[in-house]
Amino acid sequence: MNSDDEYLAIRLRVRRGVTLLDGEHPDWHLKINIDLLNVRHWQHCILGQLYGDYIFGLRSLDIPAGFDYGFAEVGQEIQVLNELWVNEIRERLSNNAA
Repeated sequence: MNSDDEYLAIRLRVRRGVTLLDGEHPDWHLKINIDLLNVRHWQHCILGQLYGDYIFGLRSLDIPAGFDYGFAEVGQEIQVLNELWVNEIRERLSNNAA
């Protein structure tokens, strides 16, 4: 990760994905196993865990690609994307418990 601007751009993509999932599956975060979460793996990524695999998830959401929604990475973004998704899910789970 080279700059704060790149990090912010990734956060915005994840936020776009969160908003999309909230509209389609309000309790999506309850279905994600964060111990398995890996944005690079077609079955362990967000869409893989929700839809069975990444491609089926794209088709189900009627989006051409996952990059703009934080569902896919380019280059060395994998660690940041995984961390952002896990943080989002943990925050929602802690809010549900409160």
